[in-house]
Amino acid sequence: MRDLARATLCVIAACALAAGCGAEKEPKSTAAPPAKPSTTAPVVFAAPGTVLAMRCYQLEWQLPPTLLLQAISVNDGKITSQTSVQLPENAKGTEWCRGRYAGPLVRQLFDRDFRHLAVTMADPATGGRRVMALRLADGAVVPQLPQATDDFSSATNETDPFFHPATGELWFRDEETKQLKSRDLKNGQTTIRHTFRESSSGVAVPHSSGFWLTRWTQADSTLVSPDGQRAIEGDFNGRYLALRDQPQAEWRSLDGSVVREELSGPVVPCTYPALWLSSHTLLCAYDGGGQFSTMTFSDNGKRVTESKPAILPHTDRRNYAPVASPDGEKIAFVSTQGTQVALFEVPLNGPAEPRKIADLPPPPGMKSDQAALIVPDPVLLGWN
Repeated sequence: MRDLARATLCVIAACALAAGCGAEKEPKSTAAPPAKPSTTAPVVFAAPGTVLAMRCYQLEWQLPPTLLLQAISVNDGKITSQTSVQLPENAKGTEWCRGRYAGPLVRQLFDRDFRHLAVTMADPATGGRRVMALRLADGAVVPQLPQATDDFSSATNETDPFFHPATGELWFRDEETKQLKSRDLKNGQTTIRHTFRESSSGVAVPHSSGFWLTRWTQADSTLVSPDGQRAIEGDFNGRYLALRDQPQAEWRSLDGSVVREELSGPVVPCTYPALWLSSHTLLCAYDGGGQFSTMTFSDNGKRVTESKPAILPHTDRRNYAPVASPDGEKIAFVSTQGTQVALFEVPLNGPAEPRKIADLPPPPGMKSDQAALIVPDPVLLGWN
């Protein structure tokens, strides 16, 4: 009996340690793990053969805009992936969400893998502005805002955010210190990248090897070539081709400005500089958005060496938001006719008949005629 009792106690102890012996096991948690900052490029927006389209819309006027990103297959027009997130209520400087800027200027607000969006957040307590990043996976703003202090100092005043295409870092202008800085999204630490002159109103526009300085009045129209050696600048008098470190008096006019000397050579219409196809070749829109043209510039920026006056057949359609294919031989673009919005592609050695990739449906919860009236046009951000 003593041996039987000892054996029974051992079994009971073993059962207790193993949580077995018919006892109901505690169910495993099914809660999703907390979202973590991005570390690798997601497959969803980097799949080869897809075009990335962005739209902003408001289902109710009192709500902040919702950002919608969609990757669309060039081959069959299907949406391969998409994500949407509502912008924060206290986000400032969201004109890009209202269809005001060209695709290359909007693209620089996103990091390389489209995990984060650069935003300028208003501090309701101090009236200050701080550049942060909106995490698209869950709508969280990172890094966390610093704790308020009792220091007798000016409010934070940060503007003009962008993600640098080479480093992937969040950059911005600090109006208080007149410096260009970058911010680490993990710990919030900042690094000084450039110091502006005290009276400067300069704005930095990123490119693959650094940044281009322009005036704030021109920043929403400055397109920098991939090598950073030339840019399209604009002011109230027109559009100009500028070389790095070149005096403004030597800029050459793209559109017959009376204050600058014109480019020589086979110049073609260029009402809206849209996209650099290479470090020397520019894609332009004109004719009210009905046509695209190209111009290739000489190294000294004084002459057009080659041009194509018309890429598309002449129609009554409005065409915009072009992006270049990875091999540089085609462009994809958005085309509208009435309430119809569609995605097309066309070779650059045109004129040629464009091929429809897909109709672009209105945002969720909207009809086509409603979206045509109140929703900004889609913007294409790239072609993988």
